[in-house]
Amino acid sequence: LFILPNHPIIKSGLYKVTKHPNYFLNIIPELIGVLLIPYAYFPFVRIKQEEKLMNI
Repeated sequence: LFILPNHPIIKSGLYKVTKHPNYFLNIIPELIGVLLIPYAYFPFVRIKQEEKLMNI
């Protein structure tokens, strides 16, 4: 890591919220993914039940 001499530090916009926007933009998809894991369980169970019924 390095910082260029006389490099301005931006403190407006998204930089007010976070030091590096990439951190912020990576957190949102990860949180969405974590929230979808429990939701994905129910369709998975239903699919398994339907497949079991179709095999009879």
